Amino acid sequence: MTKEKRPDFLGIGAQKSATRWLYNQLKRHPDVYLTPIKELHYFDRIMKANQYKDRYDLDVWKNNFHKMSFARFLNLRWQYKFFYGEYSDDWYTSLFNRAGKRKAGEITPEYSILRKEDIEVVRGINPEMRIVYLLRDPVSRAWSHFRMQVRRGGLRYKDMHEDDVFKLIGSANYFIKGNYLDNLKRWYSVFDRQQIFIGYLEEVKENPDDLLKNILTHLGVSVDSRHFQKSMEEPSHVGQEIPIEPKYEEFLREKYYQHNEDLYELLGNPIIKGWNK
Repeated sequence: MTKEKRPDFLGIGAQKSATRWLYNQLKRHPDVYLTPIKELHYFDRIMKANQYKDRYDLDVWKNNFHKMSFARFLNLRWQYKFFYGEYSDDWYTSLFNRAGKRKAGEITPEYSILRKEDIEVVRGINPEMRIVYLLRDPVSRAWSHFRMQVRRGGLRYKDMHEDDVFKLIGSANYFIKGNYLDNLKRWYSVFDRQQIFIGYLEEVKENPDDLLKNILTHLGVSVDSRHFQKSMEEPSHVGQEIPIEPKYEEFLREKYYQHNEDLYELLGNPIIKGWNK
C-alpha cells in the first residue's frame, strides 16, 4: 500500500454534531481533499457486500446512488469505483487517489462507535492518521437524533405514546452515540491522544473561525480564514421541530449526568461541565 493511497485524516462524529458543517468547510480548503460523498462507512463494515445487487439493499447506497446521475463529469469515475468496486483495503484507499499532495480524508460519524478491532484496522491503513471528533451535549444530541428518526420514519410525534418516546431516547443505540467517554477510551487505546482533536458544537456556533483554525493546524495544512464560509449553513438531516418536553429532558439529564462528570475529568473542558448545569 503506497503512501499516496491512504487517507490522512478521519472525521468520526459525533452524529448530529455538525459533521456536515465540517465537511463543507474543509472542502473549501485548497490543501484538503474530501471524497465527493461525505460518508464512506468503510471501517464500520456497513458496505462489506461485494456484489452490487447486495449493496443496493444497504441504506448507504440507496441514499447516495442518485448522486451518481447528477455528478460532475470529473466525479463520474470516482462514483463508478465507489459503487461498483470490489470491497477491500485497496479499494478504499484508491478512493483517495485524486488527492495528490493534498491532505485526504473522509467524515463518517458512525466511526466514533467503532469496536477496538476496527479502530486497529484504521491504524493499519495509516498509523499517523489524524482524527477529528466533534462533541455535543449528549442530551441535545439524543433529542436531535429522535427528531430525525421521527421525520425519517414518517411518524407523528403528537400521536406517539410517551412510553415509546422513552424507549427510543433511552435505547442503547442512542446512548452509545452520546457515550463519548467510552468511545474516546477505545480510540485512545489505539491512537496517541495527540492524534485526536476534540471540538464542540458550542464552538461551531460561537467561535467557528478559531475552531477551524485549530482543526486545520491539527491536520497540518495552512490556516487561512479566506477559505472559511462566513455564515453558518442550514443544518443537514434536521428533524421535525419538536421542543423537548421537561419529562424527557429530565430523563436524559439523569441518564448522562455521571457520564458528563467523568468526561470532564478526562478532557477538562468547561463546555462539558456546562452540560450538567
